[in-house]
Amino acid sequence: MFQIEELCRIAGKENVACDELLSKHTTFHIGGRAKYFVSPAYIEDFVEAVAYVRQEKQPYFIFGNGSNLLAYDKGYDGVVLATHLPNRKIEACEGKVAMDALVIMPPGDERREQFALPDEEGRISQKTIVFAGSGIMLSGFANIIGKKGLAGFEFASGIPGTLGGAVTMNAGAYGGEIKDRILGAML
Repeated sequence: MFQIEELCRIAGKENVACDELLSKHTTFHIGGRAKYFVSPAYIEDFVEAVAYVRQEKQPYFIFGNGSNLLAYDKGYDGVVLATHLPNRKIEACEGKVAMDALVIMPPGDERREQFALPDEEGRISQKTIVFAGSGIMLSGFANIIGKKGLAGFEFASGIPGTLGGAVTMNAGAYGGEIKDRILGAML
């Protein structure tokens, strides 16, 4: 049987709200109340929360920054799982990856094998690999990697929303698209 206390245990009580107005979380500032609004700080907690609501057969919706999202004024009678909350500072936690993590791995970085699949010959690209959590803002992501001297993501600097949302809808502008820049996604 579904228990809100279990979601609080998984995501942290401070990251779970009941009867949360979705209008507070959409760029159009519309939308009724979500029965539960959960914003796990870490990818591992997010995965566990999704598994729990699926196991308990609860309706759920994965929510990024709410950019260009039309939320129903009558609300959502289920669990909204948010990947991004603005102005939240995520504390480091041993063994967990923040939802808005950003790791830049140049050639030679031993962590690359965790994040990139080898090609047909078993080789990993010699290009710089960037790992980013789905909750990072796309414009912030483009800005950070640009400042690190990495090119190819300039098209995304003016796109609202999170990286996860951009991947979901293949966001693009000025002739660039996410599909042309992504090696893979962990689901």
